[in-house]
Amino acid sequence: MEKDRGKKLPFYHFLDDQLLYFGGVYDSTGCCVVTKESFSYLSSIHHRQPFFLQENQIDGWLRDENIEFTYNNIINFHRVSDSVNKIWNNSHDLIMEVN
Repeated sequence: MEKDRGKKLPFYHFLDDQLLYFGGVYDSTGCCVVTKESFSYLSSIHHRQPFFLQENQIDGWLRDENIEFTYNNIINFHRVSDSVNKIWNNSHDLIMEVN
């Protein structure tokens, strides 16, 4: 995980002009994002990443079909303000790149 003097640094992950889908599980008590080992180019940020899905794989994921899930899109990312870690903050500025 990328850190600055021991402090975790937040990043915004996105696709150009597309939605980003990932797998998860839930029940009546809550939900959880399914993760896997990071793609090599994302591993400098963190060793784990969400289990990303292509849009055409969503039904297979929901139906728990025994298919091979591959992900071919390149995930873009950039550093964002640590204000994202405060639940009372909610604005579009939270995804703006910072240096």
